Amino acid sequence: MDINSYTTFDDIRAVLGVSSDEIEDATFSLDVYTLNLTSELEDISANLVTDYTTVAEAASRSAVEERFYQATRLFAVYAVAYQATGSLPLFSPKDISDGKATVSRYADSPYKVVIEKVRTMYEKFRGKLEKAYAEYGSNSSPTLVIRPFFSVASGAKDPVTNS
Repeated sequence: MDINSYTTFDDIRAVLGVSSDEIEDATFSLDVYTLNLTSELEDISANLVTDYTTVAEAASRSAVEERFYQATRLFAVYAVAYQATGSLPLFSPKDISDGKATVSRYADSPYKVVIEKVRTMYEKFRGKLEKAYAEYGSNSSPTLVIRPFFSVASGAKDPVTNS
């Protein structure tokens, strides 16, 4: 699944405090972000991606399913944003000039607070997702298959008429 199955690029940019001019959709569409998000979700549970797909495609959701759905989407925003914080100072120009087509970057990272906040929220929503997924897993009951051990058998001949 791609990132758009879990969140939007605009949500990720909002968390990072950047615009589409600074980080384009094509950047978040790279496989490295999708593979990292999938890996993060599978670290929580190998079945989480499949279960999320089932819940996301459901016509209606129970309260437990809705909590799991929302927790997954929130975690996805912060997981991708957290990965992008490593190169965040490179995405954010200090000055953009159209006269001589120059771009200057910050010498020191003004995004230290943003990076720390994203990390904190990443950890918070990972915990919430783990809790919501555990609740979802405990509420999904396995399919009960009842097997008949005794059944009626009739003979080839009618015992009354002996025919």
